[in-house]
Amino acid sequence: MSPRIPTAYLRLLRDLPGNRWFKPALLVGLAALYYLVFLVGLLTVVAVWLGLSADDVDTAVAGIDDLNTVTGLLTMLLSVILMWPTLELAMLTVYQRWFFPLISVRRSGGAAGSGVNAEAAAATDPAGAEADPDGLRADAAADPAGTGFDGRGDGADGSWAQQTRARPNSVPGGMRWRLLGRYLLLSLVVWAVGLVVLGIIAPETVAIEHGVAWGHQLALQLVLVLLLVPLQAMSEELVFRGLAMTVIGSWMRHPAWALLLPIPLFVAGHIYDVPGLISVGIFAVVMGVLTLKTNGLEAAIAFHTVNNLFAFGFGIIAGTDLNATDTPPAVLAVGTAAPIVFALVVILDARRRGPELRVPRTAGTVGAIGPGATVARRPVRAHRDLGPGTPSGVPAPGLPSHREAHPREVPPPRGDLGRDVVEDSLGGWI
Repeated sequence: MSPRIPTAYLRLLRDLPGNRWFKPALLVGLAALYYLVFLVGLLTVVAVWLGLSADDVDTAVAGIDDLNTVTGLLTMLLSVILMWPTLELAMLTVYQRWFFPLISVRRSGGAAGSGVNAEAAAATDPAGAEADPDGLRADAAADPAGTGFDGRGDGADGSWAQQTRARPNSVPGGMRWRLLGRYLLLSLVVWAVGLVVLGIIAPETVAIEHGVAWGHQLALQLVLVLLLVPLQAMSEELVFRGLAMTVIGSWMRHPAWALLLPIPLFVAGHIYDVPGLISVGIFAVVMGVLTLKTNGLEAAIAFHTVNNLFAFGFGIIAGTDLNATDTPPAVLAVGTAAPIVFALVVILDARRRGPELRVPRTAGTVGAIGPGATVARRPVRAHRDLGPGTPSGVPAPGLPSHREAHPREVPPPRGDLGRDVVEDSLGGWI
């Protein structure tokens, strides 16, 4: 039985042109190597900025680890943000393309290697699309006589479709900005309600310390949080959900592996007590499920951003210790419930909107052959010059018309999101 959770997002890395089984592992290795180099460079710059010598290691570590200082907060945020450019650099090295478009799935469809999805190929390989804008090179090579068949079947009884069944391709779609904005607003509402609940059940957790020094340092910390936390949250999601899940998904078929295996690494990057780490693990599971359900990282990025803005921003304003590792029970309860409530609202909203959270399979997708099933025809050149006496531009006998060769994509009906995948209603194909 196939899993009910959509897996189109997990196929993004596997379906990239030129992908090989070892390339995801090479991507992870290079990203880790580049990050180590960049991190050493960042720490060196911070040490020089503080005017520390090699003998002041203890002083340097103490200053960098203290999140209550501007230097410590800035260093921590930048150390996380560096994961994004190192990932992009590794992606350019291995795949010669950016990783950012893998934030979402643009389309799921087209038989791999069959030349039936020229538009999807153009999206993933612009150079190849410019050289062959009509996607006809594969057709011409397999069908030099212009008969409309390529030697893989007679086409009369569906044998060609049976022989060309292939897994659908997942095409990167980039950031769906309108969807991101909607989820940001929803995250703000969820956390605003969470603060109200905290004020009711544990007023001391939201009380502002009277001894807070309202000065330029506090203002600078707030500015750093507002400017850098969105980048920090996006960097974490790109690595721990985007990279980790697509790498594991390129090797393992069941989505549970891609969902659960990155969690220990994500939890290890947070320093809390055991209840706090359990809450972080639940957060990671929920964000992973949302990534699969919405076929993109927008929901996870939005909630992660608002979550960290509230955590750092309110912590600075209230004068709490940002280095604290113990979590009050009330804060732990609200912090655990907030992502779950957000996920439920997102999924219910997605079910109500129906097709908006699915990218329909393209016309070139060949499905299972069975009673009542329709077989998508392989797009071929509708007009061919068959030689003397047959003017170019006139449909050749036995070939489909232009309308038949290029059927319009019909959006799927409203209903369950557990199928392959949205398009323009979520901000367009970016």
